[in-house]
Amino acid sequence: MPSLSEAIHKKYDKEGDVCIKFDLPVEIYVPKISPRKSIPSLLVLNDCDIDSAGDEHELDHLCQIVEELDLAQNKLEKWAEVFGILNHMPKLKFVNLSFNNLQSAIASVNTQTIFPYLRNLVLNNTQVDWKAVRTLLRLLPW
Repeated sequence: MPSLSEAIHKKYDKEGDVCIKFDLPVEIYVPKISPRKSIPSLLVLNDCDIDSAGDEHELDHLCQIVEELDLAQNKLEKWAEVFGILNHMPKLKFVNLSFNNLQSAIASVNTQTIFPYLRNLVLNNTQVDWKAVRTLLRLLPW
């Protein structure tokens, strides 16, 4: 199963250029890389079988501007991986973790794991218990 960093590369990396030739003595080179080559502030990677964060240095580089993250319907099971992902997105305001099996307990949480801008956390059908919800609420800047 791919990590988050691998899924980002799969979705946004494109290679090569396209050469368009006309019957005139003109050739136009159009980059094959789409304008969305850069990671957008709304990062949607739902149903990509993501099970881990991946390379931390890459995530630091790739995800600095991400404000909204949709990781619904992936294979995330450990809160340590979720926090590992969220910690690389300093501007994060919205996260959708729906349909990931997150019923495992939240292990000791580093008090520095606080998300200053996070306002919305969607946990539909994640099997999260109330104890975990209370722990998560302490991490959010309400």
